[in-house]
Amino acid sequence: MTSAANIIKTLLVPGSIPFLVVGLVAGVALLYGTQTMQRWGRHWLSVLLLMYAFLSTPLGADFLSAPLLHELGTVLTRDAAHGAATVVVLSVSSEVYSANGQEVAELGKATAYNALEAARVYRLLGNPLVVASGGRVHADDPGPTPAEILCDALVRLGVPRRRIEVESRSRTTREQGQFAGDILRGHGVRTFVLVTEANHMPRALGTFRELGFDPVPSASPLSAPGPRGLTARLRPGVSELQQSDWASYEHLARAYYWARGWLPARWRTSRP
Repeated sequence: MTSAANIIKTLLVPGSIPFLVVGLVAGVALLYGTQTMQRWGRHWLSVLLLMYAFLSTPLGADFLSAPLLHELGTVLTRDAAHGAATVVVLSVSSEVYSANGQEVAELGKATAYNALEAARVYRLLGNPLVVASGGRVHADDPGPTPAEILCDALVRLGVPRRRIEVESRSRTTREQGQFAGDILRGHGVRTFVLVTEANHMPRALGTFRELGFDPVPSASPLSAPGPRGLTARLRPGVSELQQSDWASYEHLARAYYWARGWLPARWRTSRP
């Protein structure tokens, strides 16, 4: 990944805390400039406030996610799996907490929903092979890999350990496609059920398809069902801001993957 892409990924994703901090610093700096700069600073800070107020609501988060969810589905019957006998589930978030020589590893929210969806699909398909994919973003990160944490969760949800293969080398969605793809090719698998969170699914689908596979999407939910009245949809919350952050990241990442030629030339989310 280029340095420019790393800067965007780290600091310039709308909805993220780093973007908010950078925006506040820029706006306050303008307030100490000329009258014209001060006017622009006030405008910028007002826009930033309104943007984050909107993105922190269920209405704003769903608005930002909506373009990523077009035509994505969930496998609810065996026929909907199109004969697939393998499930690939992606880890997209996890945490390892360390103190006093001890460690506690846990799934992030999105990966927890992925694990729940993968376990459901496992039971539906009747003992398929499950590939849990996800490595450390940084090689020196402590504790088990995200895929290992995901594997432990799948076992707790009733998936036999002998039916799970762990892919722990990948650091990006592209590498998940490559390294999980190596496992799939080793089993002679082209068609499989792909499980990841709904915002991430379009880019993950495109990645595997560009690599020659035929994944069937079964997206995990963005969040647990909740109240959907107007008041509830306008109530700001941390989870909603996190969803907006993820959706913004996916929009930018999809553009980056497209520019690199890592997605099909003709974009589609439904099966060919």
